[in-house]
Amino acid sequence: MALFQGLLDREGRVLDKANRLAKSGFAALEVDAHSRATIAFVKALEILGAQEPRARIEDFQEAYATIGSGLLRVGRIESAQTAATHALTGNGGDLRALGLQGDIFLAQERASDALGYYDAGLSIDPKAKDLWERKGDAHVALEQRPEAIRAYMQVVNLDPDDVEGYRRVLALVPDDAELWVRAGEAHRRRNELDEAQTAFDRALRINSETKEALEGKALTYLAAGEPQRAIRCLDRVIQLDPYDPDAWRLRGDVLGASNQNEEALRSYDEALRQRDGDAAAWTSRAELLRKTGRSIDAVSAYDRAIGITPKTLAPWEGRLEALRSLARWDEVVKEASKVISLDPRHAGALYAKAHACIQLNRREEAVAALDGFLAVEPRSYDGLEAKRDLLLRTEQWSDLVVACDAILAIQPHHPRALKDKGRALLALGKAEEAYATFETLRLVTPDDLDALRGQRDALRHSKNAKVLLRTCEAILQKDPADASTWTARGEAHQTLGQSEEAITAFDTVLRLDPRNTDASARKAALLFSLGRYADSVKAFDVAIEANPASAGLWYEKGRAHYRLNAFADAVDCLDRATRYAPGDVKGWYLFGLALEGEKRYEQAVAAFDRTLALDVNQAKAWLGKGTALHWLKRYEDAATSYGKAATLDPTMVPALLKQGACLTELHRYEEAIPVYETVLAKNPKETTALGGLSTALEALGRTKEAFDAAMRLTSAEPKDANGWARRARLAKATGDSKDALAAITKASSIAPDHADYLRLKRDLLLAQHSFKAAAEVGERLLEIDARDTEALRELAGALEGTGKTDAAMEALDRASRVDPMDRRTWNAKGALLGRLGRTEAALTAYDQSLNLNPGDRGALAAKGRILFDLGRVPEARKAFEDGLILEPNHLDFLSGKAMCLAQESHFDDALSLLAVVFQKDPNHYDAYRTKGVCLLRSGHAADALPCFDFVLKASPKDARVLTWKPRHSPPSTPRLSPIRNSARRGGAKAFSM
Repeated sequence: MALFQGLLDREGRVLDKANRLAKSGFAALEVDAHSRATIAFVKALEILGAQEPRARIEDFQEAYATIGSGLLRVGRIESAQTAATHALTGNGGDLRALGLQGDIFLAQERASDALGYYDAGLSIDPKAKDLWERKGDAHVALEQRPEAIRAYMQVVNLDPDDVEGYRRVLALVPDDAELWVRAGEAHRRRNELDEAQTAFDRALRINSETKEALEGKALTYLAAGEPQRAIRCLDRVIQLDPYDPDAWRLRGDVLGASNQNEEALRSYDEALRQRDGDAAAWTSRAELLRKTGRSIDAVSAYDRAIGITPKTLAPWEGRLEALRSLARWDEVVKEASKVISLDPRHAGALYAKAHACIQLNRREEAVAALDGFLAVEPRSYDGLEAKRDLLLRTEQWSDLVVACDAILAIQPHHPRALKDKGRALLALGKAEEAYATFETLRLVTPDDLDALRGQRDALRHSKNAKVLLRTCEAILQKDPADASTWTARGEAHQTLGQSEEAITAFDTVLRLDPRNTDASARKAALLFSLGRYADSVKAFDVAIEANPASAGLWYEKGRAHYRLNAFADAVDCLDRATRYAPGDVKGWYLFGLALEGEKRYEQAVAAFDRTLALDVNQAKAWLGKGTALHWLKRYEDAATSYGKAATLDPTMVPALLKQGACLTELHRYEEAIPVYETVLAKNPKETTALGGLSTALEALGRTKEAFDAAMRLTSAEPKDANGWARRARLAKATGDSKDALAAITKASSIAPDHADYLRLKRDLLLAQHSFKAAAEVGERLLEIDARDTEALRELAGALEGTGKTDAAMEALDRASRVDPMDRRTWNAKGALLGRLGRTEAALTAYDQSLNLNPGDRGALAAKGRILFDLGRVPEARKAFEDGLILEPNHLDFLSGKAMCLAQESHFDDALSLLAVVFQKDPNHYDAYRTKGVCLLRSGHAADALPCFDFVLKASPKDARVLTWKPRHSPPSTPRLSPIRNSARRGGAKAFSM
């Protein structure tokens, strides 16, 4: 779209072509090619004339004025007039067009007509120097000398350095000394020293006492390097006017420039004596004092100058430099700020402020000042270098890269900038760019080891181990004692899995520098990773000796001790680590574990509390705290800690298992069950959870569910003897004796020497009347422990069950020999002898038991029954009464005494005792038997029958009761033969009357 718009802009194309032609015409004039210039200008005029402007009228007028001035220069006055006419058409106020028309009239010697156009132009722009100059020429042409002088004076007033203007006006007034002085000053400012001297000499010829001319000549001589001649001129001025302060000041300047410092100071002092308020003199004097090293005096002089002209910049600048030479940096900063307030882009003040801030270590302010300086002088090498050095020291890596790039834009092969840029890129983690930068540095300085070392460090960051090894080899060929390179080489070997080579490299570093912390730490870490913890500890000792305040080194050494189970040493190391780095979470956590390993549980809890204070969401710390509290048997707090650990990390199974164990210890079984079920939902074969679940269910009386959990446990872990034993015990509790026996058999097969499993198996076999198998298990128990009296007693019971009473008695005798003080053996022996009818021996056995413990209730009751059966009723009664003294409410003693009273025909007393028995046990069969006898013998036979019937429910073959009952039954009841039977109830032997 823009292309078509350009094609449609015909006026623009015409203007461009005409302007190009005009430009080529003026270029031809520069090389005196008038013909070419004329052709170009004429053609340009023709092109413009062929197009009538409609939109870009002002642009056409400007082009006409330009072309007209060219035509006038080549002498084509008529064509120039045509161009001027077009330029003035529609806008008679165009300055260039008015000037062109005036020039045409002047060329046609119509100066009076030209003056009108010049005056019209100057009314528009009174400062149009060219129009004033041409107006002066017109007045000259009209021989109007005063008017011409005024016009030319306007020219030199507008441009004091226009020496051509001075030439014109001096041609009209050649005897004006002041104008010659002004012309000389203009030449001097333009460094046209010969012309300046000529002008000053002309002024002096007119008036030899013109001080301005003499001063001008002095300055010109000074510029030409002729101070002595300058001094003579100034001495002449002072001779003419000894009280001229400017002359004295100027003399001081000249003397100072020629290093005649003392004489210069006297001149300045004289100038200031004449005029104390001369700020320039004070400034010049201060400059000279500063140049001669008298900076303190210079500062005072600058202060005087500033007091006179506080807005003048020069004294402020001088005072700033004086303060810098005095190294009064705080004042330099303040002074530079004042200069910057006067000139915000004053490069010198900005740089001076930056330098002072650097000296004062106010780095942020220094960087800001340098940035301001570089905004003014963006290619200042000194400024960029200062900023580079400052950024390097403050480690502002991103800004350092920018500064180095700016230096490299000026000097692409600057070694220091390349090095620092590489270092900055490394610090920023841009290893590839850093490598490329150091590669450029190697091209610039092939033998520079720093370039190789930079590439080495870049490769260390990029983990390119093979290339790193080659680079290290290149460095070590040039510098075999480069410890950092040996360290890098060790890292490369370590990355490649070459552990021994890496250790060798680190050892080389330590031979070169025994206190090299980095190498010793890396060696120690490598040994740790290889599982060589003892060697790792020694290596960490070397590193810590070089850097004893390193929390990281103490922590790593503590880890190594912890792996060696040297918990005390680990505690010492981690105590140091946490003191040096109190905010390190992992240090406090491992400290807690080490204290726990050292069994210092209270301190371990405190360490874990510090860990959680730093990071409350660390699940492992909650687990560790819970474990320590668990050891302290603070189950409530431990369960809470385990719960928080499991909440933070639901996959942390140990926390759940231990929480369940704590809840079990607290008998909070209902809460423990969901915990174990959570674990089992994730892993149905988790044996610890199954065991805990079984324990909790059993404690709640949910034996069947506990048994199911035990079955799952044995399925999950078939080789767990404890699981099978648990299953056997629960199967027994549920009445599944077959499964119980099978489970305990499995448990004892896995752990054949486990006595408790064998005892449970024996008990199950006895309960099932498998006496032979029970005896075999008893023999196995005795193989494990030949002095196991309990095994011998139970073996005796099993042997009795198989009918081997002699063997049973022998087992009991053996038990009594093993432990003569075991009254349970004597009781068992008495019971067996009683069952065998050896009552006297039984009484002896019970007496032996009572000798060992006169308060043995069972032995005392059994002895009383035997004495009763032997008809020794008073002795039996005494035995029962002795028992009642020990335990007044003992049912066997009450029942036995009642039996004795009944035998002695004290039926009422017997019935009174029996009433007490029935209160405690309404179903006491022996009491009913005795009651029946009392009722029978007291003439209440009908009341005795229900009692005998109740007794026969428990002992249907009780011969004595059967004998008594028919004696008082109806005649149709057949009479039974007496049968002697030993009935048991609760371990008590039945007796007869």
